[in-house]
Amino acid sequence: MHEVFSLGDYVLTMSANSEWVSRNRVICLPPRAEGHFPVSPSQVVTEHPPMLLVETHLLEMADHAHQD
Repeated sequence: MHEVFSLGDYVLTMSANSEWVSRNRVICLPPRAEGHFPVSPSQVVTEHPPMLLVETHLLEMADHAHQD
């Protein structure tokens, strides 16, 4: 059996022309492997993972992201 954990990133932003622009990226991770895993080329991804809305204002900043 071949297992893959797919992590999807879907970002929707408004352009300078007031048009919505979407960016989709998928990272496929072998769940029992170690190392660095690049974003998969879009033509390789046949099924996109389910999407869940993330309210970004509710996320905590990472320790290294705080500016003094």
